[in-house]
Amino acid sequence: MAGPYGQHSSSSDGLALTLRRLAKGEALQDFAAAERGLLSLLRALHRAYSDAGFQAEVKQVHEEAAGNNLKMITLLAPLATRVQDPIFTEFGLASGQQGVVLMKAAAKAAAQRSPAVKTLAGDLRELLGLEREEVPMPLFPGGGGSSEETWVAKAAKWRNGIRQRVDELRRW
Repeated sequence: MAGPYGQHSSSSDGLALTLRRLAKGEALQDFAAAERGLLSLLRALHRAYSDAGFQAEVKQVHEEAAGNNLKMITLLAPLATRVQDPIFTEFGLASGQQGVVLMKAAAKAAAQRSPAVKTLAGDLRELLGLEREEVPMPLFPGGGGSSEETWVAKAAKWRNGIRQRVDELRRW
């Protein structure tokens, strides 16, 4: 039976797995099928983001943030999640940030081969009031290094700290 976004629930698990493979850069037997599935997901998001009420809320978030990118993202996240989660569920993706990360990674990988995915992904970002293409921004102005490098370093430090605590607990 088709869901409200035209996605059949029996194929949604397959789409999520395909998007994971695409996001990881693995070879796909049928890129065209993966592209169709991803485009269906992106079109469903486009319809939801285009809703006049949602657009009014996005505009209000941007006005409230007054140019402060961190505040804007913080305010926009729950608004976008409210609209994204039902669609992610319908397409077999995890809800929340996990689904967003998978969708973005798959779209970025597919966009290298698919102008349609690249265009639609850019349209979605614009509907959220963001730049068409994601621009990495440093976490700390003048801090040197990319934001990705900073996060990688922080993640490694955090992971090591957790490992030490787990080892301490095991010795108890």
